[in-house]
Amino acid sequence: MKNIVVKTILYIVICYVIFMLTMLVINKDSKVVKFSDLKKIEDYFYFFWLFIIPVLIDFLLIGLPIIFILKNKNYEKKYFYLVFTVVFIIEYFFSSWIYGNQSAIIKVIIYLILFVLFFYKTIRLKFIET
Repeated sequence: MKNIVVKTILYIVICYVIFMLTMLVINKDSKVVKFSDLKKIEDYFYFFWLFIIPVLIDFLLIGLPIIFILKNKNYEKKYFYLVFTVVFIIEYFFSSWIYGNQSAIIKVIIYLILFVLFFYKTIRLKFIET
């Protein structure tokens, strides 16, 4: 995948799905949402609010900085590290506000591991070029 935007969107969606599956396993009170359970417009709105809006917010908080820093060829390594440190700190605080402290830590760990898996070659190539 050469297109960094598509790769970033795929990264965020997969991260969020893995995070939700992890929360489903950890939290005994949670249950799987079935589309057959969605009967009213309020149910669809609630589903949209819980599963689509957080992905869009994650794209704004994580995706746009990733796209910017990986597409920009004129940056120093210290700016790269600074941007990603700040992005994941903001993601932690945002997630802890929504999900709680333990869930935020789990989410950031999942996002960091998958970030390395998704963008390892791109980051490596960027650092070899500079």
